[in-house]
Amino acid sequence: MIKDINHYFEQLESELEACFTIASEARKNGEDPSSLPKILPARDLAERVENLIGIPGLAQRIRQLDKTMSREEAALAIGLGFANNEFGSYESKVQVVEKAVRAASRDVDRRVVAAPIEGIARVELGMNDDRTDYLQIFIPALSEVLVELPKRFPC
Repeated sequence: MIKDINHYFEQLESELEACFTIASEARKNGEDPSSLPKILPARDLAERVENLIGIPGLAQRIRQLDKTMSREEAALAIGLGFANNEFGSYESKVQVVEKAVRAASRDVDRRVVAAPIEGIARVELGMNDDRTDYLQIFIPALSEVLVELPKRFPC
């Protein structure tokens, strides 16, 4: 029975690769403005987050943390990793924080969603009256989400 299950998943993976190849070819032929399919295949949530955010090595780090920490602790560890340049260096504090927040948000809410790219509109740095910085994380209003859902999932 295990052999049958393994064969089934191998077949699914093979068919997925074939579909991905067809989609890529269609896009190369100019039938779509983008050259690659928008959603890359992912084996797990960690890989999905890496694909959505575009940070090589992020999935491996998430998997390591998942083995030893709670999801909240892992989210904080991911944030610290960005602060310590484990995932590359960025031009500004805002870029570092934005990537960290997007990556860490996956650990707080483990549903397989596009939260890293769609659940956060933007991140900005503000300034208090005493000239200290504060972080602004903009989350789309529910009304914006409700307007977008029918466009993405027509009935």
